[in-house]
Amino acid sequence: DHLDEIHPNPICAYCEEKFLTVNDINRHLQYDCEKIPVYCPMKEFGCEQIILRFNLNEHYRSEQHQMALMNIFHHLKTSDHPINASQLTLENRTNQLQDIVGSINILSDGIQILNEDQTRLNTESIHCQNTLDHLIQDVSTVQKSIQEQNAFLDGTIVNHEILQQEIQSMGQKVLDMNTNANNGIFIWIIRNVQTRMGT
Repeated sequence: DHLDEIHPNPICAYCEEKFLTVNDINRHLQYDCEKIPVYCPMKEFGCEQIILRFNLNEHYRSEQHQMALMNIFHHLKTSDHPINASQLTLENRTNQLQDIVGSINILSDGIQILNEDQTRLNTESIHCQNTLDHLIQDVSTVQKSIQEQNAFLDGTIVNHEILQQEIQSMGQKVLDMNTNANNGIFIWIIRNVQTRMGT
């Protein structure tokens, strides 16, 4: 109550969320704040990186964390020393079991994340393959269209050349006809000469 009176409406220093009581903010910092830096749960097995809580899932995929998981597997596999009841108290056994359960839970989370990654990658791979198939089909269609256009253009060029040759040939024929028609000599045709001469 004293803290709540001295520090009303405390604000989280990491995410700037406001709280009604100090107990609320403490609970938030311990369990909920996504922006607070935390140690990897595998710290005691060699993964000593400090990460923001909301980046934990991404960290679980990192090589460093995967190596820590391998260390746990190795530790569990090679731990063949039986627990001596005279050496350990019930509390120690409970703590050890809790540690093992915690490690198994973390391993389970890691496996689930890896499975989700595999599913996502499979989906992306199928999507990429479908996209590639469509692109190959589109490229084939475009190539066929280009070939058809090139064939049409080639035909147009040939027709144009033929027309040019015909135009030149016709022009030459007209010129030849004009030149050969009279050769500079004009011939007069007079009809009904006698009538015109008055005889």
